[in-house]
Amino acid sequence: MKKIGLLAVFLILITVSVSARITIESTNYSPIPVSPGESFQFWFHVKNDSSVEAKNVSARIQLTDPQSGRGEFPFFLPEGEATTIAIGNVRSFSTALVSTRVFVSKDALDGEYTIFASAQEGNKPGISKPVSITVQARKPKVELTGSSNLEAGLGKKVQAILELTNIGNSRAINILAGVEEDRTVTTAGTVVSRQINPVGISLQYVPELLPNEKTEVTLELAVNSDAEIKTYTVPITIQWADENRNEFSETRFLGVRVQEEPEISLSLSSADPKLYPGGTSSVTIDLFNGGAATAKNLIVRVSAPETIVLDTETFFIGSLDPDDFDSFKLEAKPQSQTTLGEYDLTLQLLYKNPNLEDRVKQETISLSVLSPQEALNQGPFDFVGGLIPLIVVVIIAYLLYRRYWKKKG
Repeated sequence: MKKIGLLAVFLILITVSVSARITIESTNYSPIPVSPGESFQFWFHVKNDSSVEAKNVSARIQLTDPQSGRGEFPFFLPEGEATTIAIGNVRSFSTALVSTRVFVSKDALDGEYTIFASAQEGNKPGISKPVSITVQARKPKVELTGSSNLEAGLGKKVQAILELTNIGNSRAINILAGVEEDRTVTTAGTVVSRQINPVGISLQYVPELLPNEKTEVTLELAVNSDAEIKTYTVPITIQWADENRNEFSETRFLGVRVQEEPEISLSLSSADPKLYPGGTSSVTIDLFNGGAATAKNLIVRVSAPETIVLDTETFFIGSLDPDDFDSFKLEAKPQSQTTLGEYDLTLQLLYKNPNLEDRVKQETISLSVLSPQEALNQGPFDFVGGLIPLIVVVIIAYLLYRRYWKKKG
């Protein structure tokens, strides 16, 4: 009797060990996402992952949870279509494709829903795999997906090229994009006028955009002359409608960089006394910023010909604001063998613009090396200066002539 029991257990173990192993793989659906009132194709692969043939295999599309029995509201199969699909025998390590069309209720809300792919061999216990389905209403969505690099000076204009893309899943019509308002109301209720405003038409029109279609529109923007040198954000309003004339709108922001550069010029203010060989002169040089931006960390480096010796070659000025000036002094001494004539001082300006970008500019100033007499105002006869006393002498001589020589005559 014990032998018969052991034999039965042995036969059961053999049966289990050679039973087919059914799995579900590669679940998918199309299109993604699915839309209310439409249908989608759902498919999956049933695999015999064993070395024996699986008999009487069947698959099932379950629209209810196998455990709770609860159904997923949005989905249904066509009337009369069976939820169970007979596959038949599946050879060892082979797969069978199961495919069916599932419909979505027109009243379905956007969200994630679950259906189940099931399979079993004969009357043996089966397996079930959940598959998440995304439902999203078909509607267009126009998005600002790109723009040109926008930079302009004070009081200048700039063209903004905007790239619009329909990232939705239906046609967008009657599209408008541009700047709608020229002022902003703060949280405190203060009305602030914008420093960057559209020139001409503020909204550009695009008749339609299909899903994933792109287009470009151009806006002309002007920067106020009293704007600050910084990056401004300009609100871009995008309006569109779907094919049912439902209207949508979004506001996106465009960065516009207001940029100006310092414009520094140099001039010779004075040389006291004028330069002459062997003498030392105090030279004053003026700087003027005629630009619309402040020059920061301004340094001036001065170099001269070998025959002219400078007491200092580097001068730190600091910041030089727009429409402002500064000056610095240096001592210049032409060597005794210096030839008379014109000599150039080379001045290198190193500074930072408002964006802290390094700038370098080079200018020259001409200095005259004179003879000591000319430099010290002891030069050759001055015609005008000498003519005045000569006239005085002639007048005195004439008066004496009339007074004395006429009497004698």
